[in-house]
Amino acid sequence: MKKNDLIKTDSGIFRILSFDSNKVLAIDCKKKTMPQFFSYDFFSDGEVINSLSPDYLEFEDLPPADRKIAQQRYTMIASAVSVLDNVKQRNLMLEN
Repeated sequence: MKKNDLIKTDSGIFRILSFDSNKVLAIDCKKKTMPQFFSYDFFSDGEVINSLSPDYLEFEDLPPADRKIAQQRYTMIASAVSVLDNVKQRNLMLEN
């Protein structure tokens, strides 16, 4: 398992955002929830997959209006994503 992998488990499909020796920070790709910390055991039966499903389009294949929305949403969280591995900076950013 490595950063940015998509892992399919019985609980869903998760994008790995960060990890350390004790836990994994991941986001559920199907539910609209905040990223959560999981134990490594949570992903022990999971498999790495290449894409969410054939129904999902790559960013480049989205219609222009959908690309614009995706870009706007990413812009809102981009600064936090850049410091995801740094707990202190991430927490300071989330406080503001």
